[in-house]
Amino acid sequence: MADQDAVVACFDQDDIGHDELEEALSVASAEEPVVVVMDDAEVLGECDAPRVLWNLLEHGFDEGTALVLAGDEDKLGPSFPWLDKAKRAHRGLLLSPQERHAGDWIGIKTGDSVIGRPLTPGRGWLHLGDGKLMAVAVPQ
Repeated sequence: MADQDAVVACFDQDDIGHDELEEALSVASAEEPVVVVMDDAEVLGECDAPRVLWNLLEHGFDEGTALVLAGDEDKLGPSFPWLDKAKRAHRGLLLSPQERHAGDWIGIKTGDSVIGRPLTPGRGWLHLGDGKLMAVAVPQ
């Protein structure tokens, strides 16, 4: 991703520094928003930038930023306060949820028709905070 147009910064280590992340987000505005895409969030739960991530979740839309988290539902836990804040946002996308409690991460209950299905690339279950779970697919 680092070589792609519009990528402000790319961190590929198992820790994100406070100053590095703050600098990358400093270019964000309502006119030029920045989206932080974080894979393996459970690995970064105790990173050096929890205050920056907390602020991103608390004030992100006002400051032209957003956070997209990906992680293993069995490894994400309540021990990381900023991840708990993400959970309370009550919106998100589930890709191949395997456990009934997976919906808790996006603020909705997941029933038997949603959990346990095999991974299908390009498909997921979206919750926009309205109490409805919607099947979505990336156009091909």
